[in-house]
Amino acid sequence: MLFLMNDAVFQLDDVQMDPRMTPDLVGGLAVSTILELGREMFAAEPRLQTQFPERARRLARLIAAKAPTTNAAQFTAPNAGCPPQTVTARFARVPSEVIAELRTLQQAGELDAASAAVRVWGRLAA
Repeated sequence: MLFLMNDAVFQLDDVQMDPRMTPDLVGGLAVSTILELGREMFAAEPRLQTQFPERARRLARLIAAKAPTTNAAQFTAPNAGCPPQTVTARFARVPSEVIAELRTLQQAGELDAASAAVRVWGRLAA
């Protein structure tokens, strides 16, 4: 499964979750808890998807495990070290063709926040 996080496309099929994240534990997590975790991660590092891609992939895997129809997430932090509640977040289900197109752009080194935003969120990135 491909998953878009901000301006990075991740292949999730091979993501290794923390062994402590058993199916029972993930099943017991609320989407709001995963959302708060994502906000905390992006508050600490607004470019998590590029600076710490494995952490971002694990977060994407958690999102997809809890909300299987979701294949895109956007976290926007005003700056590094900001309070987590100031990080905006949204999830989406994007057609597989669009995600595949974004992955092709990424592999060519041409995927950026603006092109992802236009194709997925329907607006230019700020």
